[in-house]
Amino acid sequence: MDSRLDPALKIAEFLLRIKAVRLSPQKPFTWASGWKSPIYCDNRKSLSHPVMRTYIRQQFVEAINNEFGKPDMIAGVATGGIAHGALVAQELGLPFVYVRSSAKEHGMKNMVEGDLTQGRNVVVVEDLVSTGKSSLQAVASLREAGCEVKGMVSIFTYRLQVASEAFAKAKVRLLALTDYHILLDQAIADNYITEKDLISLNAWREDPANWDGPATAAGTATGAQNHPGKTGEVTMTRIESKQVRIERPAETTYQFLQDMHNFQQLLPQDRISDWKSDGKSCSFKVQGAATIGLELDGGTPNNLVRMKSTDRSPFPFTLNVHLEEKDGATELHEVFEADLNPFIKMMVEKPLKNLFDHIADKMVALHS
Repeated sequence: MDSRLDPALKIAEFLLRIKAVRLSPQKPFTWASGWKSPIYCDNRKSLSHPVMRTYIRQQFVEAINNEFGKPDMIAGVATGGIAHGALVAQELGLPFVYVRSSAKEHGMKNMVEGDLTQGRNVVVVEDLVSTGKSSLQAVASLREAGCEVKGMVSIFTYRLQVASEAFAKAKVRLLALTDYHILLDQAIADNYITEKDLISLNAWREDPANWDGPATAAGTATGAQNHPGKTGEVTMTRIESKQVRIERPAETTYQFLQDMHNFQQLLPQDRISDWKSDGKSCSFKVQGAATIGLELDGGTPNNLVRMKSTDRSPFPFTLNVHLEEKDGATELHEVFEADLNPFIKMMVEKPLKNLFDHIADKMVALHS
């Protein structure tokens, strides 16, 4: 599989799971344009979900750096692109402006709000591209204000032919984090829709202006809004680190871990900030993620160190460090356990495994 598809599929699943995208081929929606549509998209909902919001910001930043290079400024398109654009600008350390849907009727009658003297070339952030009309109006406003538009990034696009032609004519490159085809693939995989629904959904994309729903409108709508059990399921998640050998007795290793001041040395310093510790607990912020709080929670001398989350963590968890002395050295591995819904699990499982492996390796390095 193309490695670029993995984040695109993740974002598609996020949008379906939180009902930012609703698929209803049996009972179509009506857009403001008057078009009937089997899909409705409200990506502003993603802002209410911190894990998803962070992931989208990270993917935007990576796309901008890899495909456009760092611009002078980020511009958000009102209203859906404003918040995401500001988050991207903050992450990149860049000035931010936003483009109104229409000029103010008073004052300076601006179309672009912000200080345009801070830079000339911009990347535009949009939440959704449908026909492309409003997105390209924003581009035109920026160009009229003297800006060079390097390109546009969006969370989602329908990849409609009318939009593709409009972007090509305007000479604007669009990079979307996910799109209609990828979303349908994910919706089929997760049983949000059926193969029969897929026929109608694909027909709409081929000719959205003339699509008038499926041949039979009877029956209940399928889609994210009626799919049971996808959002709230909670299961035990267990993550184990690699096992390492530390050339120190178990007592030495155990005593080191009993002082939470020492925990700072085990963390990836380039990704950690706001470190605090009182010896029995600690807290720190992981770059691009949440603040984590840990405290000692008993254990067995020279054999087991128990830790648990504090109320500063985004969800409750335990972290147990298992020690076994062999031939004067200590074999160590960590076990993390938490009750997580699939949405959170998908986001944190791999990063946490990497973090715990890093901690294990640092224990070896510090005691070699």
